[in-house]
This record gives sequence, C-alpha cells and structure tokens, in this order.
Amino acid sequence: MGAKRFLIALVSGAKSFLTEEERSRVGDQIKKHIELKKKTMEAYSSLLKELEDKRMRLLVSYILEDEKRHHELLLRIDKIVVEAETLKEEDMWDMI
Repeated sequence: MGAKRFLIALVSGAKSFLTEEERSRVGDQIKKHIELKKKTMEAYSSLLKELEDKRMRLLVSYILEDEKRHHELLLRIDKIVVEAETLKEEDMWDMI
C-alpha cells in the first residue's frame, strides 16, 4: 500500500485502509517479525544474565528494553491488522 493511499484513508476517517489480500500478507509478515522479536529478546535476556561488566550490562539492558517496546508495538499493529479494527489517527499517534 502506498503512503498516499494510507494518508488519504487516515484523513478521511476510512474504516479500513488495507484490502483483505494486503491485510493477510501484512499480518503474516508481522507475525513472523513478532516471533523473531521473541527470540531476540530471549537472547538478550540470556546474555544479560552472563554479563558482569556494568557498561555492557547497561548497553544490553537498553537494547532489551527497546526490543520489548518494539515487540509491544508489533503486537498492537497485529491486533489492528488481523482483527481488522478501525485504525484512527489517535491509534497512529499512540503507536508512535
């Protein structure tokens, strides 16, 4: 989907801005990304337990927290796409 079509749908208050085919394709990709994020978070969590250097722990902790935020964002997007909820401007700002 092009950015122009998305913006028009968003501004016009359209209930859906993805076709069923697009929704399915995007939903599949999001689910794959969510699984990848889970594995990444597990790896960083494991690494964090092994690190003794405070500087490295700080860096890995920050990365892990960022991964968690990104994971939560993907879960919210997945809910909107898969469940075909109305995406409102308010939802977009919340995600950002």
